[in-house]
Amino acid sequence: MRQRVCRYALLAEDGKVVLVRGAGQSDCRQERIQNSDIAVADLPAAQADAVRQGSLVFVGRADAERKLAELGTCAGASGCPAS
Repeated sequence: MRQRVCRYALLAEDGKVVLVRGAGQSDCRQERIQNSDIAVADLPAAQADAVRQGSLVFVGRADAERKLAELGTCAGASGCPAS
């Protein structure tokens, strides 16, 4: 039996970064896991683009939460990693 894996993504919603489970996956119910106060506009360009495009996707929630925390430290700063 094959088990589905619902991934976690960091997305832009109302100008803020949010953590969502199952985004874009037809076999997973999309559910907002965590809101943040991180404004997408405050992120370095590469990070902001990745959030807007939905390309920051993780299999585990812990990895997604780590990346969200990293984005929090990058907001308003320069020199943050691109992914």
